[in-house]
Amino acid sequence: MKYLSPFMPLSTLFTGQNLIRLAIVDSTNNYAAKLMELPHWENGTAILAEKQSEGRGQMGQSWESSNNNFYCSFLFKMPFLSVSELGLWNQAVALAAHRTLSSFSPRTLHVKWPNDLLSNQGKVGGILVENSLQGDRISGSVVGFGFNTTAVPEIGHAALVADEPLNNLSVFETLSQELEQVYLSLKAQRGAQIVREYNDVLWKMGSPVEIKVNQEKMEVLFEGQDAKGQASFLSTKGRLSLGIKTFEWLTLPYSK
Repeated sequence: MKYLSPFMPLSTLFTGQNLIRLAIVDSTNNYAAKLMELPHWENGTAILAEKQSEGRGQMGQSWESSNNNFYCSFLFKMPFLSVSELGLWNQAVALAAHRTLSSFSPRTLHVKWPNDLLSNQGKVGGILVENSLQGDRISGSVVGFGFNTTAVPEIGHAALVADEPLNNLSVFETLSQELEQVYLSLKAQRGAQIVREYNDVLWKMGSPVEIKVNQEKMEVLFEGQDAKGQASFLSTKGRLSLGIKTFEWLTLPYSK
């Protein structure tokens, strides 16, 4: 495993201050999860890689990893959040990613529930959050990001964040700052503000959409994420609360 040299210090308090840079790794989330098994690890530790050989998405799906795109995972200690607040942490992470990419992109970006970042040209990034639980508390969280900063993967409806390749270290610096901000906001019990901002950038929030559930196409009203962390829809059959991979989005900002 090849390690790269560090770079200039960040302005954050702790997020990204302990940075491990890798030329290639199977998955930054896998690497971070192994670090979390150690008896002592630094809050806000980051793993930044130039290439992933076995990148992962939600529910075990593979994530195509083109060379020199942005692949990074962070480790956070989360004892101030309960298991019932997992959905809130996911919203905070997505908001931090949206703020980060919006600062580099000339286009309007949205969060497509639960973990994608979109422009009108396609998917520009994704997020994978994996948590460790202790009783009813979140003892630790691995937060992984994959952004199309320099190349467009050949599969799916992918797009670049910006018109020109981005400096991944600049993206890392901004993401570290935004993650620390939402982390500290949750620690200070300011979750309501995060939810409001998240809903403002959520794709099709409060709008009619078409989805597919059990091979049935349905026209529904998207109501955002409910208290249990699932997607909420209002339909002619009543209110639907649907989890990851239990439905398919048919309404998207780009052609399928």
